[in-house]
Amino acid sequence: MRDNAFPCLLGIYKKASYIFMILVAASTDYIIYKFSAEIGMEFPNKTIFALLVSMWLIINGLISIWRSPKYKKPERI
Repeated sequence: MRDNAFPCLLGIYKKASYIFMILVAASTDYIIYKFSAEIGMEFPNKTIFALLVSMWLIINGLISIWRSPKYKKPERI
């Protein structure tokens, strides 16, 4: 394996874990929606956990890009 292949593999595993976390959150949303319908409760939003996990991952990614030394931060006015 080449020297620069290891970081690429870590990136692939990281993205796969992001997808897995969103799928787990969506499954949790589905289970809560189905069980709440059985006991007579209704929620207007069916995907609250998947939305929260997605927003968390997006914000976390933006923060890591902003903190990267390659990213040129804007000058103060």
